[in-house]
Amino acid sequence: MSNKKKYEKKSFESDQSSSDVMAMFFASMRFSSAFEKLSSVAQNVYRDMKLEYYRQKKKPFPEDRTCFYFNKYIWKNIYHYKNANQISKCINELILLGFIRCKQDGYTNRTKSIYQYSDKWRNYGTDKFRIEPQEMTISLQRQQKEIMVW
Repeated sequence: MSNKKKYEKKSFESDQSSSDVMAMFFASMRFSSAFEKLSSVAQNVYRDMKLEYYRQKKKPFPEDRTCFYFNKYIWKNIYHYKNANQISKCINELILLGFIRCKQDGYTNRTKSIYQYSDKWRNYGTDKFRIEPQEMTISLQRQQKEIMVW
């Protein structure tokens, strides 16, 4: 038997339901230059993605536990975002600043997109920071090509 003590939820943290989940969020990320560069909506989307990551019992790739879904049904019906363009813009921000990567874009074959957490945000603003095209959604790849071609 494990001697690990179960975390006791405080009344101001939770409604005390057994299905409640907690998502870790650390000060080093919160005060990083990359996180400060995110729009406030993108910061909230990231926090909701973290909650969704911990809510999902079945992962897209069982061998890689850093992957998760955040499809339209989830962001619209669970987290109550209304604007698809705004969500897309926030996801692009999160990718470009190194918080997540798109593992599988479901746009072309009309399946759920799969995202993966990334630690590239820690190198934001340094020579080590680089986001590869295969880590982007298809729409973000197109936007980046348009920016580069004059």
